[in-house]
Amino acid sequence: MSTRAGAGWLLALAAAPAGAVALDTLPLIDEPPAAGLRWQVEAGHDIARPLGRAIGSDREAAAIERLSLSARWQDVQAGLTLRDMTLHDGEDLHRLQGWDASLRWHLPTDASGLTRWALQAGAWGHQADRLSQATRGSLKVSGLNAQLSRFDVERPRDRQWQLDLLGQHTLPWPGLVLTAAAGLGRSEVSNAALGGTARVGGCSHDLEFGATQLIARPGDDCAQAFIISVPNRLLKFDAQRETRYRARFMHLGAALHWRQGRWLLSGGADLQHWSRPGLDDLSSVRAPVTRVLTLATRLAHDLGPDTRLSVQLRHADHRLVGEVPMLYTARTASRFATRQTQVELALAHRF
Repeated sequence: MSTRAGAGWLLALAAAPAGAVALDTLPLIDEPPAAGLRWQVEAGHDIARPLGRAIGSDREAAAIERLSLSARWQDVQAGLTLRDMTLHDGEDLHRLQGWDASLRWHLPTDASGLTRWALQAGAWGHQADRLSQATRGSLKVSGLNAQLSRFDVERPRDRQWQLDLLGQHTLPWPGLVLTAAAGLGRSEVSNAALGGTARVGGCSHDLEFGATQLIARPGDDCAQAFIISVPNRLLKFDAQRETRYRARFMHLGAALHWRQGRWLLSGGADLQHWSRPGLDDLSSVRAPVTRVLTLATRLAHDLGPDTRLSVQLRHADHRLVGEVPMLYTARTASRFATRQTQVELALAHRF
């Protein structure tokens, strides 16, 4: 394969979304296939946590396994990604499933062929059977003095819809391409039920956070204890409102790509802004996280006519806020102040 053909293959592969639609920090607009329909499959493995253990820095992290499938026919490109995520959060271990789907329409290029545009519509989301968080908080209200031990969210999920405008321009330097992306979208976070466990008067109780009241039912160790019911208006927080909300977001990103033979090096940044009218204005949210800056770099190498190996590093100041919205609530806002880093090793094949 010639050097020019190899570079074109790398650019075509790199154009497929590597993660959630909103966080595709390094997009590229590739040329249409010479004829017919072209498919691409890619598998990715997050190696950040094993690397952290190897260097003695095993901090809280999210391990992500990814499988992506995309197809291109003339000016239309579609993609589907499935993810399995394991989130290590102190003593808690969460298992989540994620997906994203996108449809891209490539617009006609200008006369010079140096500038390209594309419109992309996408949907993405996550779900889990249960999110359970250990806590040592207290709940003091009329008739109830409880020491919380766990807070559970049953069948949580988030759904996002997004529209993006992508641009690409070939610079007057050998192998350099500049890309930019701007978009906006909506998000909805929901769950099936809220519960937890607490100690009330020396007895364990199971908590049910309902739409109108909190119910504390005694456990097996205190079967003779009373069932306690407290109206939500007497509580200092609204669990339903804090874990079920709608949001809006927008993002702006840019990246620079340099190709040399069978190698492709990319680097870029993406800035997200989130607005949650039903959540961020609550008094329990002291410092809402509304902006997420993500930096990414990727090195790809052509192993053969239709196979590519790549390694990508992503670093964000509040990464999980924009990537998994359902993890963000009024109670967890302060926990997202730490930075997150993901290192993914991926193998792609086109046919």
